[in-house]
Order: sequence, then structure tokens, then C-alpha cells
Amino acid sequence: MKNFYYLIALITFALACIHFVAIQLSDLFWHNSYIVLYVYFPLITLLIHSVLLKQINKRPQLFINYFMGSMTIKLFLSMILLLVVLYTQPDVRISFALIFMFMYLVYTALSVVVLFKKLKQNS
Repeated sequence: MKNFYYLIALITFALACIHFVAIQLSDLFWHNSYIVLYVYFPLITLLIHSVLLKQINKRPQLFINYFMGSMTIKLFLSMILLLVVLYTQPDVRISFALIFMFMYLVYTALSVVVLFKKLKQNS
């Protein structure tokens, strides 16, 4: 789990650097609502990952239920966050939505890859 913390921190830092460079190279601007993304995604990923790690050694069907449930909860919480920001910050709709989708994919893929590696080790 400790390695996963470092991996999340590294990914978050790398994404922030990429975002900073993209802003510098284009005519985009930094908006304070972007900070929400750099807090929300690492926290929700760490929370879900820790819950799923506790279930990984139990019955396989129970793990599948927890996995599907946690991914569904993450999807709905993410959708709510996206809609709230899009309706309250209309000046950053497109850029926020694109960054949001990219970060959602990165953190979800990271979580799934690490969990499946752990599952392979246990079987």
C-alpha cells in the first residue's frame, strides 16, 4: 500500500507538470477550480484502493461485488462533481471537462492495473 501512495503522488505531480506546461504553451489560463481535480482524484483513488485491498483475500465473488460497487460509486461521485463545476464555473467548461476526463481515465486505469497485479500475485 505504501508503494501505491508514492505512485499516486508521482502520477499527481506528473499530471500537474503536464497541465502547467500545457497552460504555458497555449492560450489557456489557470482556474482555481482545477485544484479540485488534484485533490479529488488522488483521494477517491486511495480510498477505493484501500477498501478493495481489504477485500482482495476474501471470497472472489465478494471482491467482484466490492470492485463493481466502488467503481459505480466513483463514477457517480465524479459525475456529480463534474456537473457542479460545469454549472457553477461556465468559463472553464470545456477545459475542465477535458482535464477531468483525462484524469478520471488515468486514475481509474492506475487503480485497476495495480489491483489486477495484486490479484495475480494472490492466485
